[in-house]
Amino acid sequence: MLEQIASEFAPILQEKGLTLELAIEKEVDLSGDPDKLERVFDNLLRNAVNYSYPNTVIQLSMEQRKEEHKVLLRVQNHGR
Repeated sequence: MLEQIASEFAPILQEKGLTLELAIEKEVDLSGDPDKLERVFDNLLRNAVNYSYPNTVIQLSMEQRKEEHKVLLRVQNHGR
């Protein structure tokens, strides 16, 4: 799901000279309302794009924290 949403941002990333780097574990077990999860991912990525300086990198990573029963989603960018 996250890869699909990220691909939808390709035109605006290119327009702003931004590079998106994805690092997503293959075995992430994420459950929840798909529409709400999609909205969360879209909002996080949209904020990163809107507030990043031109010609910089946005790093988006997702990893499973099984011992804590959590999924860690990290967005790193250079912006305001």
